[in-house]
Amino acid sequence: MYFRDVGHIVAPGGVGKTTLLLHHCIQIVTGGSIFGREVRMAGPVVYISAEDDSDSLGARLWQMCKDIDSKDDLEAIEKNLHIIDTAGHSVKLTTVEKEAVVPSRRLDTLIATLQQIDPVMVFIDPLVSFGIGESRVNDAEQGMIEAGRRIVKQVGCGVLFVHHTGKSNVREGDGKQYSGRGGSALADGSRMVFTLENVPPDKWQEATGDALIDGESALLFSSPKLTWCSPQPPIYLKRTGFAFLEFPYVGGTEGAQDRAIADAEKLHAFLKAELLAGRHHTGRSLEDIGFMKQKSLRSAIHTLKDQGRTVDEKEEGGGRGGARTWLRPVDRT
Repeated sequence: MYFRDVGHIVAPGGVGKTTLLLHHCIQIVTGGSIFGREVRMAGPVVYISAEDDSDSLGARLWQMCKDIDSKDDLEAIEKNLHIIDTAGHSVKLTTVEKEAVVPSRRLDTLIATLQQIDPVMVFIDPLVSFGIGESRVNDAEQGMIEAGRRIVKQVGCGVLFVHHTGKSNVREGDGKQYSGRGGSALADGSRMVFTLENVPPDKWQEATGDALIDGESALLFSSPKLTWCSPQPPIYLKRTGFAFLEFPYVGGTEGAQDRAIADAEKLHAFLKAELLAGRHHTGRSLEDIGFMKQKSLRSAIHTLKDQGRTVDEKEEGGGRGGARTWLRPVDRT
């Protein structure tokens, strides 16, 4: 996934790329794995941020580390995950001299700092805050590529810039390597290009067979360009709070959709039979009796609701916690 070279990740604002990359930082520092991909060279990581201050990033890290039981891992994260906060300061790694975009003195200062840390990976977020701006798009992007290459060569680490998606690319759902806003020089000069995008609930279920519930969101992490390895499949991720869980793609596997349909039919028939017997069920009660595996059950409920064959019905009389709802099956005519 990551190599000792220059790359970038492209995503719309607010999609969760910073939190996802902090998750990656933890795995690199602790020598874990990034969604099943082994970290072969663990070590210090530097996250340079011009958008989120160190307090904000530190709070996210604390939440993400709450699930880590190993004291050794927590000590490694505290010692080796370095956040450089440039929010509110103008730190430019390139400048313009005689109409040419060249590395700045700030870059030399940064390289000296990084050499003392000796990181295996450096994340720079966002790219636009560290360059000369977008008045000369491709020259500016090429200047940042050259700055990244100098860091790679003089520090001996990988460099990943965080970039924003172009507005037209967001509308069109373009996940290819040229989906970043601006010119083409950044993608051409990068040896690693990643994209991160939201996945709507219906597309998520179609791709994974899983149904999203309240508080969950779905992401697609893709790698349209990786120079140093064979093409890699996209990674489907479910996010709950600050945790990410990978799901296998089943949309193209033979029988996956038939199985999902069969589960929905089984659930619908069961709810009808139970209703005739005077028994009402909720998603929780179905889980409690072990009607089917949780993921299959949630997917079946989502499918039936989407088809209008099951609705949330209010229980007469309510309850101590307020109005209670149950799953009422509906016959289609």
